[in-house]
Amino acid sequence: MNATVEKIGQMNFTGNIIPANWFKELLFASGKPHVNAILVLSDIVYWYRPVEVRDENTGHFIKFRKKFKADKLQRNYAAFAEQFGISKRQVKEAMDFLEDEKKVITREWRTIDIEAGRLNNVLFIDINVEELQNITYPSTDPLPHSNVRGSSDKKEPLLHSNVGGSCSETQHPPTSDRGTNTEITTKNTTEIKRDDDEDDRGAIAPFPRTLHIGLTELWVHDEMDKLYARYFEAKPNRDQVQFLLRQLTKGITADGIAWAMRETRERGKNWPYCMKVLENYGDIRTAEEAEARKQARNKQTEQEMQAAEEVTATTEGQLEGRDGADKSKKRKAPPPYKKIIDYLNEKTGKSFKHDSKATRDKIRARFNEDFTLEDFYTVIDKKVAQWLTDDKANAWLRPKTLFGTNFESYLNENINIPGSSSLPPTEEKWEEAAEQHITEYDPDADEEYKRLLKGDTD
Repeated sequence: MNATVEKIGQMNFTGNIIPANWFKELLFASGKPHVNAILVLSDIVYWYRPVEVRDENTGHFIKFRKKFKADKLQRNYAAFAEQFGISKRQVKEAMDFLEDEKKVITREWRTIDIEAGRLNNVLFIDINVEELQNITYPSTDPLPHSNVRGSSDKKEPLLHSNVGGSCSETQHPPTSDRGTNTEITTKNTTEIKRDDDEDDRGAIAPFPRTLHIGLTELWVHDEMDKLYARYFEAKPNRDQVQFLLRQLTKGITADGIAWAMRETRERGKNWPYCMKVLENYGDIRTAEEAEARKQARNKQTEQEMQAAEEVTATTEGQLEGRDGADKSKKRKAPPPYKKIIDYLNEKTGKSFKHDSKATRDKIRARFNEDFTLEDFYTVIDKKVAQWLTDDKANAWLRPKTLFGTNFESYLNENINIPGSSSLPPTEEKWEEAAEQHITEYDPDADEEYKRLLKGDTD
């Protein structure tokens, strides 16, 4: 025997199988093989080929089972397109050919319910076994009963799921493609468990678990190379896989490793950052523990920032003395942010937050100019009296406008001045006016104001 033939004979090829007769049966009108239809059909048949289940102790055959969860295969056009390097339109045309002309498959669009809501037009695919047999064995009698272990004439009842679904190679939210919802929901992939050796075709395997830990979903796979490929969109090298396997030997779970990868990608970082995250895990083992530590650190950081913000400001003052050179630091209490915003909300019926950074910056700037709490109350009272019932002016009853650079102007306004003369110009005009030290605005008398409104800055 040829040495090459002998070595090839020792290999066990699995995955998609393409019978030679398909190149004679699946043809365009021109007589050329419909290669895209052949590729798509081979993959559909792959998913419908059963998996052998053996007893772990005895090694005896127990039964066959299917690879997907629902009663039919759920797989979208995008997954086929990505796998075979063709467009979604070409996938659809191939399926149209297989269903409409060859009658070898059927498509069904369902409405399914997931935790996030209801999805319409989700694609499910089934095989017409008789037609598949016809194109695979076109000149033979029907196949005899199989002598494969576990086969019988008794049909296994189909499993039905209220969500449907099968393993998918996409984890993105469902979108509409030419009138159909062709993306796979994360709910479906959560409920799917596949043997580690089922996908041997080189593509990124579907993720059997989707956890809801943190603000975004966490995709988990027990095979480290596939987990790496999902988050970093590349195949890992041997050193990277060995590093990940070492983390498993330390007791870190697969979801704990997935959490580190997700955290890395969300921060816009790459693999070295992920290694640091895992190396700094300490006694952390799971994604839940990692997320809990992150939340605790965020809370601590927020408290530290608040404490730093509330540290009393220091001002320099001259000490009494002959040289007048020595200065002391004068401690000043932090501005009463909450009192001011609560008063504004009470008067306007709005719901501004007192801990907003932009709001605090405005208030602090005015207090640094030696304005008082009573000054803030006065400005709020005056502007509420002038703007509250005006549909246009009401929008300006906000911290950004009230506590900005025109605060002193508002404070010194005569509250008896009626009408629209109190309506503020656009924010850009305020800024231009502030730069030119214009603090009083009277649309009927102030020519400088009119010129600014017309955009004339020369």
